Amino acid sequence: MVGWYRLAVLVVAHLLLALFINGLLFQEPALTWLTALSAATASLVQPTLVANALLLALIVGVGLNGWCRIPLRQLGWRYADFLRALGILVVWVVLWQLCLGAMAWWAHGALPDARPTRVFSTQLVGRLIGQLFGNALYEETFFRAFLFSQFFLLL
Repeated sequence: MVGWYRLAVLVVAHLLLALFINGLLFQEPALTWLTALSAATASLVQPTLVANALLLALIVGVGLNGWCRIPLRQLGWRYADFLRALGILVVWVVLWQLCLGAMAWWAHGALPDARPTRVFSTQLVGRLIGQLFGNALYEETFFRAFLFSQFFLLL
């Protein structure tokens, strides 16, 4: 359990860093750099992933793990869960592809952008990676695993 002081500092740090990072990265000239990075990685690295990776490193890495000495395991980062989640992700992507293929087959190719290059494009995968390993991972770690449990313990 961290005290109210550290909790308040981390919430304020989250707000300020989120505003600063999003305000910095999604404006020129950083947006041009992120667009070039996205193009260089075939759209697998999206700006969402970069912004939330910075928040993960600063808030979770430095703030929670470093300053508050909370092990990542207590925040839900367990290797066995990672392997299970990766397996579920693979099953989900396979089912997604089967459903899209079945829809294209049933519609006899009449679906918009039903070409195989569009169905599983790197841009779609990049956006999925950005959401899962960027936005969702940060929000679940900071808000659900840390803030929810700390408020519960302090109240």
